Amino acid sequence: MKEIKSYKLTNGQIVESKSEAIRLQKKIDFEKAVWLIVNEKIAYNENITMVGDFIIENADKLTAILNAR
Repeated sequence: MKEIKSYKLTNGQIVESKSEAIRLQKKIDFEKAVWLIVNEKIAYNENITMVGDFIIENADKLTAILNAR
């Protein structure tokens, strides 16, 4: 019999690799945080999806901009 160690992410996904689990969980946590702030600050705007997607897709560029200030 073979014992298998796995990691369950907050979205229910099961991953065998610890490093992959950490990477994916960070992505899940980041996207959740983005949607929380977008929904909080742009609650009555028809562009919620556009703003959230923009932030997620441009995270690296936005990080560089914020780190430069």
